[in-house]
Amino acid sequence: MGKYFKGKTYVDLKEVLENRDRRRKKIRKKLLIHPEKTVISYKLNIPGPEKINSGLVAIFDRGLKEITEKIKELAWDFEISEIWEAKTGKEAIILVDGDGFDVKRAMVDIEEGSSLARLFDIDVSRKGYDISRKDLGLSERKCLICDKPVTSCARSRRHSVEEMQACIEKILEDYLS
Repeated sequence: MGKYFKGKTYVDLKEVLENRDRRRKKIRKKLLIHPEKTVISYKLNIPGPEKINSGLVAIFDRGLKEITEKIKELAWDFEISEIWEAKTGKEAIILVDGDGFDVKRAMVDIEEGSSLARLFDIDVSRKGYDISRKDLGLSERKCLICDKPVTSCARSRRHSVEEMQACIEKILEDYLS
């Protein structure tokens, strides 16, 4: 265990999947109530059983600030609809008055902006549809460790949780120092 991943709070796969289902229900509900809005769902991509600690909360907060600053820069009206913290990590839902594809492009720019931002998981939905990088003609996200497509590494379990956490610890150290 490193400085940030101390093994104090563990979540299992069942909890992660249940949380994903809750998040999807929240997004669907927001889209039903606000069909004219684009919904941003934001959390961190953190592999392994530990999803929340002081360093990860600091990174989450930084990401939320980057998202809201980008939205303001593009002159879209927005509302941070919900922020919550659970064992599975901190999350937010933001409602935006912007075209879904334009919002997704702006969020991809953030995700690709720095090694820190590569930990951000920013999903964009509009009118019941999740807008993907593929919809924009972009390649999928790259692995933090080897720069291969992240889905390939995840499926094959190419890197150990410890190896991924060590990479994230380095990003945390660089950011927090």
